[in-house]
Amino acid sequence: MKRLLAVSSAAIYFFVTAYSAEAKPKKENIMYTTSYTYEFKEEKDVSGCITRATVALTKHGLSNGLKTDTNEDGRFGYVYGWSADSTATAEIDCDMDEKESNLAFSRYSDEPEATWEMWKRLRDAKW
Repeated sequence: MKRLLAVSSAAIYFFVTAYSAEAKPKKENIMYTTSYTYEFKEEKDVSGCITRATVALTKHGLSNGLKTDTNEDGRFGYVYGWSADSTATAEIDCDMDEKESNLAFSRYSDEPEATWEMWKRLRDAKW
């Protein structure tokens, strides 16, 4: 009888464990992008836009591996960085010829709502 009880308990344990493991959301890479019309006003190059974009990434915890670059004539540039836990990354570019700025954000997570909230805060940041 004890053996039957032990086998039954083990079977129930493995069934519940397997079932609960299947119910947990799987991690996925979620990416959001958007473009903004960007008024460069009296600026001669994209350095002001890149500086403000760098501050936005830093403020939102995406400053690890921070890298910026501009082309030779200063009409296009970008900044990118990632989170301390390396699960989120973002890039902002500034393009004077197109008069726009573009944002790309990606996060690997099993929390889509939290990823959406992070995206909205970064999307609404001013640079």
